[in-house]
Amino acid sequence: MSKRPWLKWYPSDWRSEPSLRMCSRAARSLWVDLIGLMHDAEPYGHLLVNGKAPTTKQLAAILGDSEKELKNLLVELENAGVFSKTEDGVITSRRMMRDEEKAQQDANNGKRGGNPRVKGGVNPSVNGGDKAQMPDARRHDLKPNTRALSRGRRAAAQTQAVAQPATPTDWADEIPQWSDFKAKLSVSEWQAWFSTTHPNGSITTLVVPSEFAAGQIAGRYGSRLQAHFGEAFTIKVGS
Repeated sequence: MSKRPWLKWYPSDWRSEPSLRMCSRAARSLWVDLIGLMHDAEPYGHLLVNGKAPTTKQLAAILGDSEKELKNLLVELENAGVFSKTEDGVITSRRMMRDEEKAQQDANNGKRGGNPRVKGGVNPSVNGGDKAQMPDARRHDLKPNTRALSRGRRAAAQTQAVAQPATPTDWADEIPQWSDFKAKLSVSEWQAWFSTTHPNGSITTLVVPSEFAAGQIAGRYGSRLQAHFGEAFTIKVGS
């Protein structure tokens, strides 16, 4: 008996198979029964019962059909090319045999660690042999990027300020134009992006502590700043 408790079934393939479409419903029903028998057989996909090809009479008894009707339906299936036969005359399912061959190949590949067509397997040796190539566009330097880390720490510090309320002595409160712009933002926005900046004596120039902050403010608020202060408005990095 087969060790498989189930078999693969592809309804779309069944409905679209030309050879089956040429057969009567009775013949197609018989083929389903034969598939069930071949699923339990060894080798898989061969019409064998206890390792032997059943006679038409035996097969009729197994399926509960008359021998005459069974013969006619088998002829119909064979003429339509639904099944093949071995040199010994054993009925076989080509699809089931292909599926079995693929399943065995997949199982063997799994035991060896993957597809044997992949040179060196899926886990190539670390100390030699071909190594997987990383596309240039995805290649990264694994050394710490101190500049990026520094930017990250500054961004984190700025983000922490979100939860802090605006102080009464904020520099923008003393400059009407900036006070008006500040009023258009939420407290968290102002604290996150503008609390560490200053105009440095010029209303249309905003001094920011880092290139990171400059890029973020320009990207988020650049158009609004120019609309409020005019086209001459600029952002520069300084202290």
